[in-house]
Amino acid sequence: MSAPQRTDIAVVGVSCRFPGNVRGPEQFWEFLRTAGDGITEVPPDRWDIDEFYSPESQVPGRISSRWGGYLDRVDVFDHEFFSIAEREAQMMDPQHRIFLESAWEAFQDASVDPTTLAGSRTGIVLAMTGIEYATEVFSDLNRISAYSALGTLPSMAVGRLAYMLDLHGPATVLDAACASGLVAVHRACRDLQTHDADMMVCGAVNLLLGPEASIALSQLNESFVGDGRIKAFDKDADGFVRGEGCGVLVLKRLEDAVRDGDPIRAVIAGSAVNQDGRGAGLTAPNGAAHRDLIRRALDDAGLAPSDIGLIEAHGTGTKLGDPIEAQALTEVFAGDGGPDLLLGSVKSNFGHLETAAGMAGLIKVILAVEKGLVPPTCNFSELNPRIDFSGSPLRVVTQVEQWPDRPAGRVAGVNSFGLNGTNAHVIVREAPPRVRRAPAEQRPVATLVLSAKTPRALTKTARRHQVWLRDDLPLDTQCAAATVGRTHFRHRLAVSGRDVQEVRRALAEYVRGDSPGRLLVGQAAKDPEVAFLFSGAGTYYDGAAAGLLQQVEAFRAAVAEVDAVTRKLAGWSVLEALERPATVDDPNARTEHQTLRLFAIEYALATTWRSWGVEPAALIGHSLGEYVAATFAGVLDLEQGIGLVLERSRLLDGLDAPGVMAGVFAAEAEVTSILRSHPKTADVVISAVNAATQVTLSGDPEGVEQATRMLREAGFEVRPVDANRSGHSPLVEPILAPLRDYCRGLEMAPPAIPLVSNVTGRPMPWDQAPDPDYWCRHTRSPVRFADGVSYLAELGISTFIEVGPGAELLGMALGNFAAGDDVLMVPSLRRRQDDLGAISTALTRLYVRGVNIDWSAFYRGVDHHGVTAPTYPFEPVRCWHGIDSAARRTRTDSVADQVDSPRVDDGPVDVPSGETAAAVFAVTREELASRSPREAKDLLVQQLTAALTTAMGFSNTEIDPDVTLTEQGVDSLMAIELHNAVQGALAVDLTMTDFLRDATVSGLASTILARIEQSRTDEPAQSPIAVIDRRQLMAEQLLSRLSTEENGTSA
Repeated sequence: MSAPQRTDIAVVGVSCRFPGNVRGPEQFWEFLRTAGDGITEVPPDRWDIDEFYSPESQVPGRISSRWGGYLDRVDVFDHEFFSIAEREAQMMDPQHRIFLESAWEAFQDASVDPTTLAGSRTGIVLAMTGIEYATEVFSDLNRISAYSALGTLPSMAVGRLAYMLDLHGPATVLDAACASGLVAVHRACRDLQTHDADMMVCGAVNLLLGPEASIALSQLNESFVGDGRIKAFDKDADGFVRGEGCGVLVLKRLEDAVRDGDPIRAVIAGSAVNQDGRGAGLTAPNGAAHRDLIRRALDDAGLAPSDIGLIEAHGTGTKLGDPIEAQALTEVFAGDGGPDLLLGSVKSNFGHLETAAGMAGLIKVILAVEKGLVPPTCNFSELNPRIDFSGSPLRVVTQVEQWPDRPAGRVAGVNSFGLNGTNAHVIVREAPPRVRRAPAEQRPVATLVLSAKTPRALTKTARRHQVWLRDDLPLDTQCAAATVGRTHFRHRLAVSGRDVQEVRRALAEYVRGDSPGRLLVGQAAKDPEVAFLFSGAGTYYDGAAAGLLQQVEAFRAAVAEVDAVTRKLAGWSVLEALERPATVDDPNARTEHQTLRLFAIEYALATTWRSWGVEPAALIGHSLGEYVAATFAGVLDLEQGIGLVLERSRLLDGLDAPGVMAGVFAAEAEVTSILRSHPKTADVVISAVNAATQVTLSGDPEGVEQATRMLREAGFEVRPVDANRSGHSPLVEPILAPLRDYCRGLEMAPPAIPLVSNVTGRPMPWDQAPDPDYWCRHTRSPVRFADGVSYLAELGISTFIEVGPGAELLGMALGNFAAGDDVLMVPSLRRRQDDLGAISTALTRLYVRGVNIDWSAFYRGVDHHGVTAPTYPFEPVRCWHGIDSAARRTRTDSVADQVDSPRVDDGPVDVPSGETAAAVFAVTREELASRSPREAKDLLVQQLTAALTTAMGFSNTEIDPDVTLTEQGVDSLMAIELHNAVQGALAVDLTMTDFLRDATVSGLASTILARIEQSRTDEPAQSPIAVIDRRQLMAEQLLSRLSTEENGTSA
């Protein structure tokens, strides 16, 4: 570890769950601003308070308070979201589960997609102390399993998050009693300052699951306050009340956060940790240690006492603690002649959250410096007579106030003192001003995309966003906030609209179950491959892409690249040509001008799609389009590509022989037969085979006219093609020699992206550049577009984007597929449709299909920081350890549906247990052999699903046969159980690898059938296949790790 350097730390993400139904920072701020009260009687799902309550303290076996600050429904957990089986989730300490969900919400607040952090030096530090759940889990020796340990060991809380996201920074759980939350923050800051981590997830969690600790605290004299309300620094202060909560921060070095454009809520300027040592008693606070702590934190921050405008005190409301803390503050801040130093304690709102107390106070201060307001301290009327603030500017704040005006800006300190004598202080200041670009013009069309792991959660997500959308903010700002930095799951929804009302209506219709026209919903395919289709000549129309030039920065930048080369080689500006409409006598009607306009549009569209994250698996052009595709693929650099197209256009313009073209809706063989039947059509050729029943004719006007007449008489539809040259025919042969000479001067390269040739209908060699003669063959030979599309279909590509002004190629490509094929054809632009609207619609269709979109690039220039979008609606599935009693029953009280918290109108479901996978998997080899291959696989899928459901403890979750087992929560122990079930029933040779990695139920069924078939032909001299003992495997793994650790190496 390197020595820490003086480095400010940015708070880029915040999540929290606190008493009073507080879920998320925005709800927390409203709760604070309105002096919210989160105290209630002990809820019946914890313990029966009537059984344990005594109004007197120090009564054995009794609790001297009926009150506390409690979270709602701590027994529910969206295990499927985290790919954890219910069977395992039942044994997980609820503190682990709440931390997992809160960490995800903190990443969402930071606009960080957690799935992008794999392999990064992202660290975790968690403050957590309670072991009440573990006590109950281990109370019945007959029910203890491996999951009992994995679910309750404190270190597993951070280990599980690191494993899930593949994080490689330090991961630590710490216990410093009531100071734990701020000690965790101090530790996280040091890990960032020493560069042991580049990002830190810092959390604190506390739950009160049993009466035992409260009974113990009640044995202290007058520890609990009678009415359940903490009265910090007040004359009536008479004790504290316990509370629950969880807070999580995402932290980065300030310089990194500014560089990355992260949303910075506040800055941690300094921190310090110390210990009381030998004070008045083991649990008595030490004023001298408090003074030293605050001064060291100020020194760490490089600040003076006069710079502080707010102190968030430990403020427990006890007769001993408050005066000692107040005296230390008075001595540190004495002599400050500036504005009042405001003093507060969030414990007055919802009690002492113990391990999470410091985190709650810190999040309060983060929000206060962000808002520029100081929220009130509750339950304060008159200063405790044992406290003397004279000589200092300290004053308890009792109403919402503006931040004190101090030269250092908004700076605050947070105290947190532990029962064990550990103390922590953190100093927070306001975030630096954001460097804002001039506000971009609001886009006329904005795109909102939402996703979830289940259809049910997607509906809830849509409902949240429907309620959340605001009329007073630009739609594109809100869409960017809801989209950028979010993880995109399989079940997807997308809608484009011109205003908030339009998008809100579409979401409302979807939530009601209607089918809104502008909204797309579907299941994303896994990494669908995309092909770019580059349009051919004749597809340009006046005004094409003019809207994108004005509204899409990436598109305009790519056109500007083309324009610079065009000015150099052609002496005119393609950018200016695209920006103004052509006139009747415009010289731009020449082939050269039409061609370069089309080249610029196609090249810029392809570049724009790439900038938005859409990377093609293959390219195919149609005639002229192949030149653009070759340039995009790196066969030609931009100047060579434009130069070659320019030369070809000029050569075509110089042809003397006129030519015409016509489209025929007939098969190539049928048209060829008719053309050969008449002498006048002998020189008419098929210049393009576009689809199975669609070709293009080229030739002299008389011959094409005769061919048209003959084909129509034969019953085929023929349409004229708007072209003044007869491409890909004998009429272009005069230009081939000069074209070849020009190509000899080009330095071509092999394609960097698979490029399907019009000449062969197959890809160009990946390791060989085309020779100069290739472009001559390309100019003269028919365009084998249909063959090329068929080849792409053989590769499994079924998503096509036309990179050009229209959709002509898509229609041709579609003709090469059967009616029932799952094919998506997406035009980039549409004639008579707004350009941004058309490409936004294309984007939504690709997104729902499963194509990865870089939404940060799409919304570049839209400043959405400061706008907090709804978080993921975790589904409330009841997961409890099974040692249940009436006092542990699930609460099903209705709670109001809130924008920043999950809808709770779904009753949690209890999870049955008892059966084994071996008992459920009942198929035999004889049953499989008696069925067709398809039926045998269907039966195996059914049996494997049933066995897997049992192994995982599922009750209300469907196993998806096409999703990997690990994604659905299968771990090595469950895989062993399933392996043994299959082995016991079918005696088939399978390895653990077959059940892990990328295995799916469907794939496993195919593997089993293949192994059975293989075993029928193998020699019978096989030894029996061993059944894996999972206990033996776990013991071997544990011994291996212990041995490794003893040898001083890292496992």
